[in-house]
Amino acid sequence: MRRRTAPIDALLALLRGARPGEAVNRKPMDWEAIVAQANRSLTTPALAARLAAVDPALLPADLVVFLQDVLARNERRNRLLLDQCEEVLTLLNAGGIVPTLHKGVALLLGCPPSMRSRLVSDLDLGVPPHDWLRALALLEAGGYAVHAKGANRVNELTLDLVRADRAAMIDLHRVARGPDDLTRRLSADHPGRPVQLGAGQALLPSPTRLFVELVLHDQFHDGDFWRGHLDLRHLLDMVMLAKAEAEEPLDFAAVIAAFPGARNRTILTTQLITASRLLGLPLPDGLAPGWFARLQYRRRRLQLRHGWTGPALSLLTTALHPRRTQPGDAAAPARPLRRLRARLGLSRALFRRASLGKV
Repeated sequence: MRRRTAPIDALLALLRGARPGEAVNRKPMDWEAIVAQANRSLTTPALAARLAAVDPALLPADLVVFLQDVLARNERRNRLLLDQCEEVLTLLNAGGIVPTLHKGVALLLGCPPSMRSRLVSDLDLGVPPHDWLRALALLEAGGYAVHAKGANRVNELTLDLVRADRAAMIDLHRVARGPDDLTRRLSADHPGRPVQLGAGQALLPSPTRLFVELVLHDQFHDGDFWRGHLDLRHLLDMVMLAKAEAEEPLDFAAVIAAFPGARNRTILTTQLITASRLLGLPLPDGLAPGWFARLQYRRRRLQLRHGWTGPALSLLTTALHPRRTQPGDAAAPARPLRRLRARLGLSRALFRRASLGKV
C-alpha cells in the first residue's frame, strides 16, 4: 500500500526542498508518476521552480527540458493574466468600482518573485454587493459573457465570465467564501490597500487576509474539513505566505483571531497541521492543536492511501462537527431547487476519491 502513495510522498519532499534521491530514501525516482501527481494538483510549475536549483546532472535530460518549458509557458501565461487583469480593472474603474483581488492574481501581484511560479487558473475579483449588477454590465459591455447559461444574475453569489480571445475566466464574487460571520469580520479587520496595475486600480488584501481566505475557501466553502480532502496548491500558497519576506509579513496572531470559538479553531488548526507536516509550514509559537485536529490530519493521509474510507469518515465528521452555514443559505427557502442541487452535489462529493488537488 505504500507504493500507492510513494509518488505523492516524493512530490511533497521535493516541494519541501529535498534533493532528488533523498525524496524517496535514495530509491529510484518514478518521475513519470511524480509529474502526474504534480499535474493533478496544479503544482507542476512549483515543482519546476524547486528543481531549477538542482544540478541538471541529477535529473533525466527529458525531464529537465520539460520542466524548463513548463516554467517558460507559465511565466508567459501569468504575464497575459496580469495584462488581462489590468484590462478588467480599467473596465470596472470606469464605472467607479474598485474591486478586491483574491487568491492567485493577488498572490502574483502582491507577493515576492518566489511565488511567481504559481499556476493561476482564473482571475478572482470581489465587488461590493451594491455594485454587483453594475459590475456585470460593465464587463459585458467590455466583451465578457456569463459562462453559465440561465444563471440568475440577481441572486448568484459568484459568476464566471468568459471572453473567447482572453487567457482566463473572470470569477466575480460579491461575497467572500465561508461562513458569513467569519468573512464579515475578516473584511472589516483587513480591508486591503489600494494598488495600481498599469492603468487599473484595485484593493490588494494583506498576506494575513490572503492566508485566512485560503483556509476559509478550502475548509468551509469546498468542505475539505468534512470530506478529508486537501488542495496542495493552496497549502503551498500558505507556506509561501508564511515564509515570504514581504513588506507586510504574515501575522499568525491575527490568523488565529480570525477563527474564534473552539470549533472554528479546530478547523483552522487541522489545515495548519496539514501544511506543516506535508510542506513545512512554520507553526506559530504556542499553538496547541487539539486531538481532533491531529486526528483529522491522520485521516487525510489515510484517505490518500485508502480512498474507500472517505464516505464513512465524512459522515462521522459531519455528525461530530455539523457543517457551518455558507453565504446564500438564508435565501435557500425561497429557492428549494437550488438547495436540493447543493445537497446532491455534497452527496456526490462524499464519494469522490481524495487526492492532492480538487481537479
